[in-house]
Amino acid sequence: MSLRKITVFLLFNFVAKVLCDGCRLDGTLLGTYKKPSKPIMVPSLDATFPRPLLYETLTIGETSISDFGECYEKLHDSYIFGQKRMGRPLCYRCVTPIIRTRNVIQLAHQDGDYCHQSIEEARKTCFDSHSIRPLEGTFIFRSTNRDYVSCELEGRFAVSYHLRNTNLTCEGHSTDTTAENCQVASRLDIKFRGCTFPDFDMSMQCLGTWNGPSGERYLIFENEENEEFRCGLVHPAADHITVHLSNDSSCAHLNRHNAYETFRFKPTSLSKPLSPCEFPAWLRGQYTTVDVSAEQLQYHQGSSDSIPIVSYCVNSQHGERILVYSESKCGEPLGYHCLWFRMRSDSVLEFRTTAAQETLNNSLCQDEKLFASVPWTSVSVKRPTPVACGLEGLYRTPKELQTDDCYALEVDCSGKRDNLRLKAYHCASGTVFDARSYQCLGSWFDGPFMYLYARRIGEDIHACFVTQKHSNRLFIASSGAHCSRDFSFENNMNTTLVLGQEANCTSAPTSRPPSSLSPQNTLPGHDGPHRKPMSKLSPAHVDLQPNLGHGGGGMMAGVPTFRGTPNNVQPIPDEDGDGGGAGSARAGGAGDEEEPQQQPVPNQQDPSLSGFFSSSAPSLPILIFSLFLCLLCVSSLL
Repeated sequence: MSLRKITVFLLFNFVAKVLCDGCRLDGTLLGTYKKPSKPIMVPSLDATFPRPLLYETLTIGETSISDFGECYEKLHDSYIFGQKRMGRPLCYRCVTPIIRTRNVIQLAHQDGDYCHQSIEEARKTCFDSHSIRPLEGTFIFRSTNRDYVSCELEGRFAVSYHLRNTNLTCEGHSTDTTAENCQVASRLDIKFRGCTFPDFDMSMQCLGTWNGPSGERYLIFENEENEEFRCGLVHPAADHITVHLSNDSSCAHLNRHNAYETFRFKPTSLSKPLSPCEFPAWLRGQYTTVDVSAEQLQYHQGSSDSIPIVSYCVNSQHGERILVYSESKCGEPLGYHCLWFRMRSDSVLEFRTTAAQETLNNSLCQDEKLFASVPWTSVSVKRPTPVACGLEGLYRTPKELQTDDCYALEVDCSGKRDNLRLKAYHCASGTVFDARSYQCLGSWFDGPFMYLYARRIGEDIHACFVTQKHSNRLFIASSGAHCSRDFSFENNMNTTLVLGQEANCTSAPTSRPPSSLSPQNTLPGHDGPHRKPMSKLSPAHVDLQPNLGHGGGGMMAGVPTFRGTPNNVQPIPDEDGDGGGAGSARAGGAGDEEEPQQQPVPNQQDPSLSGFFSSSAPSLPILIFSLFLCLLCVSSLL
């Protein structure tokens, strides 16, 4: 091969590499996984028993999946991959990865050993991510950095069991089979006793649960002994929970009639203490991590290895503060403590607690200092009602702070003004390389800050944003899973956006808005800068969570709203200094009193704001220039 041909070949591969690098997979997909392989034939096994399940290793990198090749195009939630084949053209396939749990991913794709000759042909086979069924594609299971979670089978149970088409059962009065997750919340320990087969113990780790397209509930168990994964279908009833397990790692066609194994879990009664009162009606409901009925409150703690806490009302005569007695769902006593609830909107609740005590103390709810060391926990109802965001109009990175990446925040001025959109775009071209939309669920003032609690549209992810107006600038950052009161912009400069207001809902923008080009429609090498998508760990993408709104002056639908120009908005705190749900904002004027002292904020000239989003790919001018040089070299050689 001549030097000219070798050079052309190398340049071609360089161009292909540049183009492929523009197609990057979502960062939450990256890792090493186990993928089910075809079972081996074992003639000696009885047909009653399944063959051993085998798994292959599958690796998902930043721009490739080991079984499908390099990524060439991102199309909405799908990716087009091209796999090299010896002496044949690239094999193009479309794969739609669906994150079922943090440990389980469903790769939806065409069945069989199919190949397409072009990206255009492969594009026609992509799935709609919102209508993918369990039988489509392949389930893969994270094998590194695995994080087991609770499968919502919590506490102690009496168990009945049946293996399909056999007499292997644990039923009737002769069995004493039990199950519990009291040692580790993510592990279900089952003791088979008095069954039609010898006694033995089994432990199953839970990789997570999710809802199917028709509302059915799925789960994935891993057997600790043989490291096999099983898909289960959950059917809750009034006094028990039935779980149907498949005979392999697939959820395809699994139902109550063809299940390989069936477990029925009946909770054993706890020693419920005599409750002299009920939880108030305004507090009752189902929230993301809390369930409240008249008789009890059940709190699902944030840690995957934490057992839910059950609380019973002892004294409800202190308004927002309720004295309770609590124990774990496994029956371990915690003691007496006071819970302080605050409704922030029709959908958002915050609560905090005192330390637990062994003996009853009716004065626990009267001393506010006892709550000081415990932060507020934020929760939302499972079916929230959106409210006005408390911000309005368009905000954008000021010109004096613009470098490579710029950011914009826009609140939809139509209707209830309850939608908020964050965009990251290239300052020079205005091309959007990432965007996120949120539904606002509640906002309130506490001290110098306004807190905005929102849910990301299309995902079950919540975030609390901390905002403050200062010197014609809006400072905004995510405080994490809950609305932290000790947040400091000065200590979080890399995750804080500094924006200037360019328009409110009654005026037009003062400069050209960023392009409406959405990141999922960009094609490698054609549509502008290909940047790494916003990290799931960035503050704009934080996992997070009842029903009375509070009225007040300066309110919009029970929500405090910033009004006026950016430099004359001041929060009016509650009389108790907490902010509460009744905080409001006022527009300052010529006759206003002197502004209160503001909390220190970052240097306004500091451009280090990219921590809110993440981007690392080359900009559009660099890509175009690189391609131009490559083509110039090729033409000169030819």
